[in-house]
Amino acid sequence: MTGRSRYTATSVAFVGLTAAIAWPMMAPSGRISLLTVGICATLLQVILFTALSSAHGDAPRFVRSWALGISSRLVFVVAAGGLATLWGRADVTVAVLSAAGFVFVLHLIESAFLGTSKQNGYAR
Repeated sequence: MTGRSRYTATSVAFVGLTAAIAWPMMAPSGRISLLTVGICATLLQVILFTALSSAHGDAPRFVRSWALGISSRLVFVVAAGGLATLWGRADVTVAVLSAAGFVFVLHLIESAFLGTSKQNGYAR
């Protein structure tokens, strides 16, 4: 398995487990927000991780990818809140907090999957 496939599997498992735990405690509008944001956050993170891991070893390109990733995550959290507000069927609080939580945790685990397992010793 490549680092990207391991990262994707871990991301999907984390978002799925989080949604499964929170599901019984939410109203239908919160469930819609959680699922929508979870799917979008996972897709965004996999795309950003792919860009970052392809730049691994090339310092200027890596920093550009990292900066693009940080700004993309901020835009994603703001967009999640804005779109939930406009849509009306979603819970805005759940959308914003889920977006921030998912991208934060998924961003934290990226470093364990960057490069090869021989280079960093993680995520074998």
